Amino acid sequence: MPVEVNYINSDSVVQGNGVEICLNGVVHGHEILKAKKQIVESKAFVGVHYQIIDKSNCTEFNVSAEEILGMTEYDKIIAIINQNFITAIIESRTLKFSLTRLWQNIVRDFNFNNQSFHDRHSALIWIVKEMELRESP
Repeated sequence: MPVEVNYINSDSVVQGNGVEICLNGVVHGHEILKAKKQIVESKAFVGVHYQIIDKSNCTEFNVSAEEILGMTEYDKIIAIINQNFITAIIESRTLKFSLTRLWQNIVRDFNFNNQSFHDRHSALIWIVKEMELRESP
């Protein structure tokens, strides 16, 4: 399956529920849009504090500019539903170019806190730090 969505329960590493979107092999924009729609419409998403977009196993990313705009519309909804939402993006090991920067430039307009990483460990460390900052008075 090119796009998989998994919900992550609070554990010893990250205190708070999350959602993980894993992109595998050849991924098309419509597949990501379908996953984002399912997440926003899911009752399981209420109370989720962070998401990990894991593109580490993505070998081809066939996404148009229009589809990226569609993704940001779902992210805008996510930002409204779950205030202080955190997004960590784990970049592909094989793709030379990433559309992450384009997406980041669009979502910054509605304070969608995000960061791009080369590995999961670094992403989780950042998520923990960001969540601790939100808990500080």
